Amino acid sequence: MKIRIRIGSKNLKELDVSEKITVEDLLLSLGLNPIEYVTIRNGEVISEKEVLREGDTITLYPVVSGGRVRI
Repeated sequence: MKIRIRIGSKNLKELDVSEKITVEDLLLSLGLNPIEYVTIRNGEVISEKEVLREGDTITLYPVVSGGRVRI
């Protein structure tokens, strides 16, 4: 099945993936750590356990954290 994927602000790419692939499986196949990305499908945040569907548009944003609070 075909999906479209964008990582951060990079160009949208079309991928051919297997049926019933999860977000987690997709990220691992791309060499990415699933806990380091927020996944958005068709404008809605989804978990890494969600199964992708034909025609989905997936956007991955790296999780940003850090800094320190000064009191």
